[in-house]
Amino acid sequence: MILHEQKNDEPLINHTLNAPGTNPESNRMDYSQLPFRLLIIIAFVIFISLIVVTFFLSSADIFHNLNEVIIVSLLLLVLLSSALYFFLFRPLLFQIMEYKESEIRLKECTAELRAANHIKDTFTDILRHDLLNPAGVIKTTAEWHLMKTKDVEVRKTLTRIKEATDKLIEMIESASMYAKIESAQGLERKKLDLNEIFKSVTYNFEHQMEKKNLGLEYLASGECYATVNPMIENVFSNLLSNAIKYSPDGGKIEVNIIGINNHYRIYVKDWGIGLKDEEKARLFTRFQTMEKGGIKGTGLGLAIVKRIVDLHGGRTWIEDNPERGSIFYVEIGKS
Repeated sequence: MILHEQKNDEPLINHTLNAPGTNPESNRMDYSQLPFRLLIIIAFVIFISLIVVTFFLSSADIFHNLNEVIIVSLLLLVLLSSALYFFLFRPLLFQIMEYKESEIRLKECTAELRAANHIKDTFTDILRHDLLNPAGVIKTTAEWHLMKTKDVEVRKTLTRIKEATDKLIEMIESASMYAKIESAQGLERKKLDLNEIFKSVTYNFEHQMEKKNLGLEYLASGECYATVNPMIENVFSNLLSNAIKYSPDGGKIEVNIIGINNHYRIYVKDWGIGLKDEEKARLFTRFQTMEKGGIKGTGLGLAIVKRIVDLHGGRTWIEDNPERGSIFYVEIGKS
């Protein structure tokens, strides 16, 4: 699996807990001013009501003088004020206080989650570095001895060591990648040509395809620009790696990128083992593998595919290849 390496000045993942493209601070109401505003509104309503009631009573010829009108109006004012306070202002005030307490707790939880994400990312990077170093030494040593020795049995042992180390490195890289994107809420994006990215991915797998004598039919042509994160490369590499892994020796793989309305549909078709319907439903979840024909994966590759595509607002699915095998689809919005 080919992983896109993050540059120091290139932020790839946004771990903020808000929806991408929104600024909650600018949209949030200042609830601390609400009781005061509400009190002003109530006072205004009472004042208008007092004027109306006083005018009505003074013109109704019920009372003998103005003092009686004023006394009755003030009594009605007290009753109205009490009713508004107990049945409107007081309940709203309690709700506002509860909301403010909940908002404070939410901010504390958000801060704790961000700190936890930072610790997790730091730990993942350290763990990845500390595991990849010895694995790289083992692989380099095995490759060096493979070039030097002619003994058949020793070469078989060294080849098994190298293949196991390659598998270990793939697992470390996959686990590290999934840990980083699992809690991400958004990805930094820029305008990239999907066709060029996928072509470069196919070059990285030439050696693996040659080992299995696989033919690659790459049908995509022209420019396919989309606003994506460079991490989209991992989607293509995982799909192609998966197709190579489960294709029979001497078989073929078909790749295409098709523009449909406002999105691109990318597919990778193989003529391999194929999948049952119950396997399709859970294949994009983590740690789910197709253990067929003695072939085992890390169980993270397709989970990474789905998560990255989801972060781009796209979708993934699998269909049967009518001629035998499977077709993996990905849809990504155009620029």
